[in-house]
Amino acid sequence: MNIIPLGRRESGTLEFKQKDALNRPDAVGREIVGFLNAGGGNVWIGLREEHGTAVALDPIENPEAAMGSLRDYLMDALEPPPLEGEVRVNIIRDEAGRAVLRVYVRPIKSRKPYALLKGGARYFYIRSGDRLRSMSREEIFSPRASEGNPAASAESGLRRERDKLQRKGEGVYWICLKPYPEARIDVHDPDIHGYLQDARRTGNRPIGWNFISPYEQPELHQGRLVQGRKVGRIIEVHEDGTLSLTVDINELHHSRREQEIHPFPLIEYPVALFRLASCLYRDKEVAGSGKVFADTALIGIRDWKLRPYSPRSIHFEHPLEPLRAWADDRDLVWERPLVFPGKEMVEEPDWCGFRLVRRIYEAFGYFENQIPQEFDRSSRRLVIPD
Repeated sequence: MNIIPLGRRESGTLEFKQKDALNRPDAVGREIVGFLNAGGGNVWIGLREEHGTAVALDPIENPEAAMGSLRDYLMDALEPPPLEGEVRVNIIRDEAGRAVLRVYVRPIKSRKPYALLKGGARYFYIRSGDRLRSMSREEIFSPRASEGNPAASAESGLRRERDKLQRKGEGVYWICLKPYPEARIDVHDPDIHGYLQDARRTGNRPIGWNFISPYEQPELHQGRLVQGRKVGRIIEVHEDGTLSLTVDINELHHSRREQEIHPFPLIEYPVALFRLASCLYRDKEVAGSGKVFADTALIGIRDWKLRPYSPRSIHFEHPLEPLRAWADDRDLVWERPLVFPGKEMVEEPDWCGFRLVRRIYEAFGYFENQIPQEFDRSSRRLVIPD
């Protein structure tokens, strides 16, 4: 039986967080990485502490949604991504039915060291008593076998494609998916050509921000289908199942504001690509026990701005805080791609696309609740009215 530890003190295996920590999941992620690099422990979310002692419940109103969102965040933000036995998130209720979350952490020695990924960098922490500290270089460094590792092979392939675009120096929004095992796409199949001509066949909006170029036929180039060179958004479908969408940065431009990213194309382009992937991978081996590696990049966006919330929201036109710009000469890229179970990729493509976009909002310093509500969190679907 899981007893909520009221009256207990924080220790080398116990950490308490109030429910507001769910709005800043990196604060939870830090603690979990610390326990993974030490001997394991428990993080309780929804407990108020004073001087390190849990004194009262701070109940979580929608624990099921909070649990799902935290699980997704940890899968995306921890390196290596946690296995089921390493990090478990559960809902615990008291006698009155009030809910808190318990994160059970049990590291696997051979997978250390663990890191938190944030803003394109790795952060290594370790639990020391009831405190968290950064790991030293000596603690971090250890040989790690990577030979025969499919993840390393997929990541290096994605990185090579991204590096090519960065060397060109053109402003683009890039999304790329790489399945493992390979999906083996017949690029001569008329059905595949049809997906690139009719948005409705993949569940996308006919007039939305997607990969469709109805007046341009897909062309075969060295084992891949290519379309969209004339319209500034190039879709490529490779024989091994790799999909990429490269969009001219000006396709994201808000029509009334200079160098400002419109949130709808920012969200809809990757969701459209994930929906295409769902159709292409459905009958492939990857949809069973396989994985899909997904990466994105915003290249050449120095001084481009992103506004939080939906364009249909009053908060969009009258923000409560200054508009945030990308004030870095470096492109917006990440150290490693996200990894999705193939089954989830096929069954919930919108949710996978949302998690990719969430990285961008986090990089600009926004919270998840500032991402437009056209992405329905309850149904996990993107719904933008025509």
